[in-house]
Amino acid sequence: MELGEFKSFLGNPAYEDEDVLIYQGDCLQLMNQLPENCLGLTVTSPPYNIGKEYESVLSVEDYIAWMANWRY
Repeated sequence: MELGEFKSFLGNPAYEDEDVLIYQGDCLQLMNQLPENCLGLTVTSPPYNIGKEYESVLSVEDYIAWMANWRY
């Protein structure tokens, strides 16, 4: 899929350059708006679940279940 086609599924990005579109949002919600098998790489900003001020710490079991949803 061409880079510009992502806008038809996700709308306008938070940042755009010649070869880059950056979206800010929940990765699961955004990826669910895309057709299957259209991504070659997803970049996130870990570490997660370590008690940062903006997150809720999950049990290990719940954290693993949440991460299992990242498979696309």
